Amino acid sequence: MTTTPDLYPLAMTFIAQHQAQHLEHDRRLLVQRCVSYLIDAAGVSGSTAEDAALQAIGEIESRCRREYIDLTRTTAFAVFVHDPISGRKRVFTIADLMALVRTPAMASQPVPSARTLFHHGMGTAELTSERGLRTS
Repeated sequence: MTTTPDLYPLAMTFIAQHQAQHLEHDRRLLVQRCVSYLIDAAGVSGSTAEDAALQAIGEIESRCRREYIDLTRTTAFAVFVHDPISGRKRVFTIADLMALVRTPAMASQPVPSARTLFHHGMGTAELTSERGLRTS
């Protein structure tokens, strides 16, 4: 069995290999396949596997960005983004982020875990009825 810190390199390798092969335009399928792989290869829970897969895809998709999240200033309710080239800082509250998620462009993005929302313990039907979002 693989320990949790060992999941990140496994997830990074899986995402990088499979994104380049044929899944680069289907993020949801790529994440689902990575989660399944991590569950099988490492014997971890779906929630733990999903976290590692999403961290890996986030890093791979953001590698060419100069901006970064300032973890020193970020809290559970405010995310600080820093652009070292311009020197600008931007803060997004949880209310800002939730409003962004509800925009047409973001609302059409599928939820990574289509079968179950691991962290919230909700099925897709509950998400659809509660928040008006479609997850499949």
